Amino acid sequence: MGWWGAGKASYAPLIAGLRDGVCACVNAANRIPRHLMLLPGGVAEVYTSKMRKHIIVFKQRRGLIKLSIESGAHIIPLYVFGAADYFHNLTTNTQFAAVAALARKLRICMSLFWGPFGLPIPFLPRLTFCVGNPIAPPTEW
Repeated sequence: MGWWGAGKASYAPLIAGLRDGVCACVNAANRIPRHLMLLPGGVAEVYTSKMRKHIIVFKQRRGLIKLSIESGAHIIPLYVFGAADYFHNLTTNTQFAAVAALARKLRICMSLFWGPFGLPIPFLPRLTFCVGNPIAPPTEW
């Protein structure tokens, strides 16, 4: 099920979108996708993100690189400094490690977050976008 043009991030739809231009949420709008943007962040980042700290969970994530090699798609590195500063997050504290473990097992995100005055509205952090040059996959693997 798509949300705002986003689709499920499993291997089969991603490789079909990259190789054949088949993407259910885009094709439903009678369009053929020419570009595919993947944000590899997920539940792990919810439990590691802290205000004014930049923590990237990347060590065991090689699926994006594998998709690039198999499909010939270029990767454009991008990082947004300040993206974790929209909300305070209670579950990043070490005493909530059990909550993170349970969420990982259930494959859902459980978090308590708040913004200014304890309300569920975001802070307005200063963001800095860093975009690198495209990285072409190797031609022979």
